[in-house]
Amino acid sequence: MIVVWIVLGVIVLVAIAGVISYNRFVTQKNLIKDAWANIDTELRRRYDLIPNLVETVKGYATHEREVFDEVTARRAEATSAGSVATTRAGGRRSRKPGVKCALTAASSTRPPSASRPRSQSSCRRAAGG
Repeated sequence: MIVVWIVLGVIVLVAIAGVISYNRFVTQKNLIKDAWANIDTELRRRYDLIPNLVETVKGYATHEREVFDEVTARRAEATSAGSVATTRAGGRRSRKPGVKCALTAASSTRPPSASRPRSQSSCRRAAGG
């Protein structure tokens, strides 16, 4: 009779171990599914941010192009004004005092780029930070 109880005890322990193992496997499987779902969500969020980032970069490039064109035009004005001043001064090189100030004023009055904080924050969000 004792042998029957021992065999029955072993069978119950094996069954309990089987149920515990099964529950652990199911829990691990669910954790893996959740982890992949989190990765998919993060990838989708980053993918959705790409158009915002592209628009910000386009706006910043347009702004930089405008600034570059303005500086180029001012530089051309300055060089043409400098050559006129040279010929008027009898061959001596003399610059108009306002030319350098105008270039400095053009570069210093340029407002800080409004798109720079947006592009930095978009880059941070796209990087996951």
